[in-house]
Amino acid sequence: MANIEQQIFAIANQLKAKGVEPTTALIKTRLSKPMPLPFIIQVLKAWKATPPEQLLNMKDDVIESSQQNEEKPTPDSQQLAIELAHTRKTVVELQQQVSSLEAKLDQVLMLLKGKN
Repeated sequence: MANIEQQIFAIANQLKAKGVEPTTALIKTRLSKPMPLPFIIQVLKAWKATPPEQLLNMKDDVIESSQQNEEKPTPDSQQLAIELAHTRKTVVELQQQVSSLEAKLDQVLMLLKGKN
């Protein structure tokens, strides 16, 4: 079984052990890297078709590696605040440019109306 398939099996096992029915959405959010939905669905169907005894015999290291992959690094709040401030500044600048262009367009339209 390929590594990503093992990871999907391990995630499904973890969810089931917690009393949660594994779904493609729950699995997709826990994968170490993005995978196409049809692939996840295919592997989840294979997991559901696997006898419970076989699922229990999965190695703990696969489950542990899956748990490690769940802990994805997230940007810290200071970095997010800086990016948000930059985005807000950009929005204000763009709004000012739009207002300026609208004013110039109004002037051009007034000139065109005056010539007619």
